[in-house]
Amino acid sequence: MNSIIEKAKLLASIWHMGQVRKYTGEPYINHCKEVAEILKEYHASKEQIAAGWLHDTIEDTALLLDDLRQLDTHVASLVAEVTHITKPEDAKRNIRKRIERDRLALVSGEAQTIKYADIISNTSSIAERDPEFAKIYLAEVKDLLSVMKYGYSKLRERAKEVVQQAEDAVKKEASCKLKQSKKK
Repeated sequence: MNSIIEKAKLLASIWHMGQVRKYTGEPYINHCKEVAEILKEYHASKEQIAAGWLHDTIEDTALLLDDLRQLDTHVASLVAEVTHITKPEDAKRNIRKRIERDRLALVSGEAQTIKYADIISNTSSIAERDPEFAKIYLAEVKDLLSVMKYGYSKLRERAKEVVQQAEDAVKKEASCKLKQSKKK
């Protein structure tokens, strides 16, 4: 196993073992895999794909950035750029999201590209399974996409399309529920 991508995949699988996705209950590693596959589809670098596998490890596990540096310093740097610096106990959600938005607007294009893939992967799951929270989440990611301009433009456009489609679906579902409630 010489590939940095294979090493990152193994490391992510170990550190996310036992974790499940909030809305689906599926193994969390499936999200990491999807992010990595989206990046691969758009011909991202091997370091970006590796960081795609590892993008949530610092936030969601006990893995430390220094541990990632032993794997690869560039991959560790990319993971650090996409890792949230705020925590729920730091401030209200809207303040934390504004801080993260302003920070992510300034990270490298390579890191923004990883974030685009992450947004694509997260959006459909949230929109399908939690339409009420999706309204908040979709507004946040639209705002984020409006300031992140350094990443791979085709992937950014795809992220914007996915978010818009999800927003349209959530609005349509809300409209249908409203019509049904008026019929009763």
